[in-house]
Amino acid sequence: MTPNPFYWLQIPDGTAIKEQKIIAEINGQKIRLSDDVPEGAQLLLSNELLDLGQAIEISVNGQASKPVKTARNLNRFVTHWHPN
Repeated sequence: MTPNPFYWLQIPDGTAIKEQKIIAEINGQKIRLSDDVPEGAQLLLSNELLDLGQAIEISVNGQASKPVKTARNLNRFVTHWHPN
C-alpha cells in the first residue's frame, strides 16, 4: 500500500502505484494537479485550504475548468468517514 500524504487529495483504491508522482498545489482559489493524476481523483477541501464561499478554478495536467462553486454536503462527508 502506498501512503497518501495529501489529506485533501483522494485517489481511488487500487490506483496508487510505486514511483507514481502527483503534483498538487493550491494558490489562492486555484488548484493545480499534474503528472500521474488517476481518473476518479477527488478533492477533499476545507475552509482552511481556500475560501469555499468563492469560486474555485481547478486544472488537471494543464486543462483548466471554468470557475466552480463548491457544495457542502454533510451526507458525502459522513459517507466518506463512516462508510457503513
